[in-house]
Amino acid sequence: MNEVSKFYFQKFLYLILSWICILTFLKIDFDDAPDEYLDPLMATLMDDPVMLPSSKTIIDRLTIKRHLMNDPHDPFNRAPLTLD
Repeated sequence: MNEVSKFYFQKFLYLILSWICILTFLKIDFDDAPDEYLDPLMATLMDDPVMLPSSKTIIDRLTIKRHLMNDPHDPFNRAPLTLD
């Protein structure tokens, strides 16, 4: 392996290790989140929480939008639900 190849290989390894460190930090950060900040369907940290009108469940807006593309009902009590 010549010097140029070694340089790029080391740079590549450094990049991978940096990403592993960042992702590990983010994972720890999410693990410490209180349960009320986690989306009840996806168990992910909510970015834009909204309360569903019929079940009064708080869920992430993106999660409920995705759900409504396939099923026009509240996932917690099966009441009809729209984006409005």
